Amino acid sequence: MGERFERLQFRFYCLWCSLTRLKRYFWVVWHDDDCDWSYLLWFMELKFRGMEDQHRDIGREKRVRQLKTCRVLCHRLQEDEYLENAWEGEESWFRTPEKKRSRIVRHAITMAAQDQRYLGQILGKHLMEWWT
Repeated sequence: MGERFERLQFRFYCLWCSLTRLKRYFWVVWHDDDCDWSYLLWFMELKFRGMEDQHRDIGREKRVRQLKTCRVLCHRLQEDEYLENAWEGEESWFRTPEKKRSRIVRHAITMAAQDQRYLGQILGKHLMEWWT
């Protein structure tokens, strides 16, 4: 009798966890558009946050730092504010000399590409470790 109760209790726990995840990812899936990469990053950011909390609960601080870095990179890539961060001028964008605007745009593109590469490197190196 006790074993059957434990199995039933475990099934309810699994159902509760699944409903919690469904609630967490509902808005991402609801608004998802196959032609927009930002929803993938939004989903990955939520996934990394959940994994980060799970690893923090069991004391794996090194993995927590890796997951937090991935979460922050996904958030930065999703926000896509590289041009705004690169351009710190007080003058109007259109009054800025063309040469300076080109340099700012190149810098913004370089920073976004650097974040993409770094996220890819972390995933390539640690992805399978996070579940062991």
